[in-house]
Amino acid sequence: MVHLFGLPLWKRMALLGQRGLPLDVYGIVNHHKVSKEIWDRVKLLMQGTKLSLQEKEYKLYDEFDKFSFVKGETLYQYYWIFSQLINNMNVINMSMRPVQVNTKFLNSLPREKEHVCEGREVG
Repeated sequence: MVHLFGLPLWKRMALLGQRGLPLDVYGIVNHHKVSKEIWDRVKLLMQGTKLSLQEKEYKLYDEFDKFSFVKGETLYQYYWIFSQLINNMNVINMSMRPVQVNTKFLNSLPREKEHVCEGREVG
C-alpha cells in the first residue's frame, strides 16, 4: 500500500482516482461525521443552558421581588436568607445596583421592633 501523506496533493488525487479511497480514510471520515454529530448535540445543549440560565435569572428576580420578612425568624436568619439570594444572583452575573439591594433589605424588615427576634427574649 502506498502512503499518500508524503506525496504532493496532485499525486494523491491521481492515485485516489485510480483505485478509490483507502480504508483508513473511510475511518477518518466516519470519525469526523461522528464528531460533527457530537458537536451539534453539544451546541444544542449549550443553547439549552442559555435558556435555563435565563429561567434562573427570571426565578431569582421573582424571588427578589417577593422577598419579605417572615414573622418569627431572627434578624440573623433574615439576613442569611437574603444574602444567599444575592449570592445566587451574583453567581450567574446578575447585576443589581447596591441601592436596590439595600433598599429591598431595609424595606422588607417589619416596621415594629417586637416582630424582630435577636435571639433573646423580646419584651
